[in-house]
Amino acid sequence: MARRRLSLKDRQRIRDRLERFQVKHYEDRQAMNDAMGVPHNTAVGWFAPDPRVPDPVWLVSLARSKNLNLNWLLLGEGPELRRVDSSADVWTTLHQTLVEELILHGAPRAEAEQMVPDGIDLYRHFMSEMLEGWTRWDRKQRRLKARSIGAALERVLAGLEPLPRRRALRRGLA
Repeated sequence: MARRRLSLKDRQRIRDRLERFQVKHYEDRQAMNDAMGVPHNTAVGWFAPDPRVPDPVWLVSLARSKNLNLNWLLLGEGPELRRVDSSADVWTTLHQTLVEELILHGAPRAEAEQMVPDGIDLYRHFMSEMLEGWTRWDRKQRRLKARSIGAALERVLAGLEPLPRRRALRRGLA
């Protein structure tokens, strides 16, 4: 029986997801090859315009060593990393993802779990940061607007520019 091949489109999608994983988790392709012990020519075929799908040996190696979710890599389903519940709320998912990322970089699971705040604390932290950033941005926008209105008024009072027509003012405010 002849061996069946995936369609070019499916192989390219797998290649693209593998490339996203490589860019996110390794300095470059060579670093990924070295970490996995993959021969250079083998890995070159994975990223070619007409790519080859990695053999199961390499897929299992990636799944075990880097916690890669093979459903995500092969089918584009679920989260990129295993042990992340994609049906959970976003903050729980973020917590799980951060823990798995730390483990991926060598942290023991128990320490990673202790280090990453739980979902509600992550939410509070990010909201605090976002509100602080928004407040700074809003103040800056208000200062810029006041400065530009003040500068325009000064030009009108100095006779450098005519007073805008009333209709134009209304349009600008609407």
